[in-house]
Amino acid sequence: MHPARFRWFIIFLLFATSIMGANAVYFAVNFDVAPKHAATAFGIMNLAFAISGFLAPVITGSVLKLHGSFVDAFWLMAASRLAVGYRCAGLSRSRS
Repeated sequence: MHPARFRWFIIFLLFATSIMGANAVYFAVNFDVAPKHAATAFGIMNLAFAISGFLAPVITGSVLKLHGSFVDAFWLMAASRLAVGYRCAGLSRSRS
């Protein structure tokens, strides 16, 4: 591997693993949101994660089969992540 590419690989790897530390917050939020039903909330959340873990390779494979490159699959992933982040951050206001 070229040294310049290896340097970027290490930088992005460190960035990705440092972001994974925030993952513990997702599992702890159940106790704050629904303290009496934390196990049920955790089960529902875990089901949603399992479904997305099943669908992600299927969708990626479909995009790869259609376009022959992972680039479009990564763009789809980035766009969906930004849309969900935008919605969850409360930046979109419902118009009434």
